[in-house]
Amino acid sequence: MHWMKKRLILSDILIRDGTSLPSYGFELAVSANEKIFDEHCERAEKYGKLHKCQMLMVNLCPKVRLHGYFGGRPYALTPVNVVVDPKEKQGIIKYTDRNEPVSISGSDWDMLFTV
Repeated sequence: MHWMKKRLILSDILIRDGTSLPSYGFELAVSANEKIFDEHCERAEKYGKLHKCQMLMVNLCPKVRLHGYFGGRPYALTPVNVVVDPKEKQGIIKYTDRNEPVSISGSDWDMLFTV
């Protein structure tokens, strides 16, 4: 239980370079369902307020049916779904308002899950 209390103020990644430049926090999830996605978003909001940083909640989506979910309510962060297809060596970074295709060719991807 102590770990869970501590987890509420921690994020997976914080990027900060001094005090004059903007800072960013990243909350990461893999194959989050709607409930887990929202839990990560709620933690990320708290973290963003605590550290005064712009937060991104990144969900690595191996299942196509989950890639269009960006939260049950508007959050004070940027939700991102990263849909990967290791067989095709490509992916899509999905934001609420746009998609960005990416190539993952040239890399050997050894993924523990299948699409």
